[in-house]
Amino acid sequence: MMSLARGEEHVQSRVLLPLKPADLAITCSSLLCAALALAGRAHGWEEAVATFLLLSVLPPALRAAGLHWHSKSLWLLADFSPAYMLLLAYGNLGPVADFFHVPLADSRLQLLDERIFGLQPAIALSPHVTGWESGFLMLCYCSYYVWPVVLGALLYFYRGEAFFDRWSLAVMLLLLLNFACYMAVPAVGPRVALADSFTTPVSGELGAWLFKVFLRSPFYRDCFPSGHTAMSLMVLWHAWRRFRPFFWIALLPCTGIIVATLAMRFHYGVDLLAAVPLTAVAYALSGRIYAAAPRGIAVLAEE
Repeated sequence: MMSLARGEEHVQSRVLLPLKPADLAITCSSLLCAALALAGRAHGWEEAVATFLLLSVLPPALRAAGLHWHSKSLWLLADFSPAYMLLLAYGNLGPVADFFHVPLADSRLQLLDERIFGLQPAIALSPHVTGWESGFLMLCYCSYYVWPVVLGALLYFYRGEAFFDRWSLAVMLLLLLNFACYMAVPAVGPRVALADSFTTPVSGELGAWLFKVFLRSPFYRDCFPSGHTAMSLMVLWHAWRRFRPFFWIALLPCTGIIVATLAMRFHYGVDLLAAVPLTAVAYALSGRIYAAAPRGIAVLAEE
């Protein structure tokens, strides 16, 4: 219960709808994406609009239901909503990207790689990846979503909800900024744009099979910057500061993720370089937002 003073009258207020910063980020960004997909009406826009509208109402609905029924399970489901909502959002980014009609930037990114490195890193690395290395790197690459979720769970249950909320907001802002960059600089990456330049196929049965699975990704203009690199850096940095034992657990797979972005032909070298400032901006911005409104906002009802 909260109390507010209004003149001489003492007014009691009841919280109807508490929304954390990450909830607000999901709701606002989903509404924006729904509006863009509706305005562009590109292929698949109907499913995209429906999905983003659903995502926009899920956080407040889960919070309201959890508060009404005093359900810790619903509250926990709302807290971890970025873990599954962003997967749904990613699969429906196509119609949102089509709204902007930005041409693919692969040729410009390839030119930057030539100027910075003097070659195409993915092409240079690919012949040196053995079969077992290919399988290991692809498994690391597939574990992209695992490490931020595990770190979030450790923070939630061992450090407290406040530590988790700060981490959840950082993850949300990183992914939203990353998605915005995909819209501004769409690129399909070396695995597609430079497919004819690779002299050998992906080696190893497991690595080759997983590589082919990723070729059927629901959204493929997702190279710049490297979200896999940015999230891995965010996990390692936050774990080092807030949960040091997990840093040592995540160090090898997160390093494998970063290596896989180049060695398994997903990204240009400049994608990895751009991931560093993306991570820094998202982390700093989330810290400022959380410091200003650590508990988000709440809709109140007077009684």
